[in-house]
Amino acid sequence: MLNRRNLRIKVMQSLFALHQSREANYQLAFDRVRDRFTPDLNSMEVQDRDLLAAQSQRASKALAQAFEDEQRRFDSDDEAVSAAVREALSAYDEQCARDKRSYRVQMVREAERIYHHYIAVLSLAAAMVGVARSDRKVSIRNFLKNTG
Repeated sequence: MLNRRNLRIKVMQSLFALHQSREANYQLAFDRVRDRFTPDLNSMEVQDRDLLAAQSQRASKALAQAFEDEQRRFDSDDEAVSAAVREALSAYDEQCARDKRSYRVQMVREAERIYHHYIAVLSLAAAMVGVARSDRKVSIRNFLKNTG
């Protein structure tokens, strides 16, 4: 009873959603790196804004380099930059794995729901037949007498 076309549509929707979430996670990784090197406004210590801006740029370049490499290798001599990039990469991988599990479960649920929607549509047609049989026709004469 399941239509292959409906299943194909559900799979393509899930794959598109997974692709969109990976792109969002990619941008969130860069945001995480940028946020790591923003000045702490609650701190009483004076912070070197130029150093933080330079570290943020180096970390963004290292993160882009890590995403281009399949084995996620990057070059950085600054330990703070390396730690920020490793943290962003691990958060990206964890979030992508969570999204993949979530979309897999959602895709199975949606595929199972197709059958229930099909039965509901068939039941709706049967219910409409029952309503049509029980509906009484209104006499036209009532409208002619009511010239009001």
